[in-house]
Amino acid sequence: MALVLEIKLVKSTIGHPKRQERTVRALGLRSIGQVVSHRDTPAVRGMLRVVQHLVEVKERPETPEERAKRIERTQTPARKTEPVPAAAKATRTPAPTSGAEAPAEKATPKTKKAAQDKGGEAAEAPKSAKAKATKKEAAAPGDAAAKKQPAAKRSASGAAVGAKAEKKPAKGKGTAE
Repeated sequence: MALVLEIKLVKSTIGHPKRQERTVRALGLRSIGQVVSHRDTPAVRGMLRVVQHLVEVKERPETPEERAKRIERTQTPARKTEPVPAAAKATRTPAPTSGAEAPAEKATPKTKKAAQDKGGEAAEAPKSAKAKATKKEAAAPGDAAAKKQPAAKRSASGAAVGAKAEKKPAKGKGTAE
């Protein structure tokens, strides 16, 4: 009979490394005094070795009810396969096995240059939003000039009005004047 380990968390994980906190959580322990049962496997034994100072472990034999539940849980249900009707089998066409038997499809060129190289007419290639905007500006040059921002206003002295003042080096320690 297989052994079952009853694991009880007796100390808090606060102040312990994250690895140990995650190991305790992986064992299914959330609060002090909680007890969980796991089968005696090398994986569980390895986890217990990491957190042995935080838990108490008791071994006991597996009960027949636990064994029946475990077997039921681990068995995969048998797949039910429905027979395929003969009419459906007849309508299927086998896929060609070599490239020579496959129908030849005409490849479409992706760019204007590729189309011209093949001797065909130039196909319209998809354009990005920036390319479309540039084309619109070239089509209407008067509109593009109106969209430009006006030049900065200048005062009589030639300095830009409304512009931020130039930063001067701060006076103080470490400046030579």
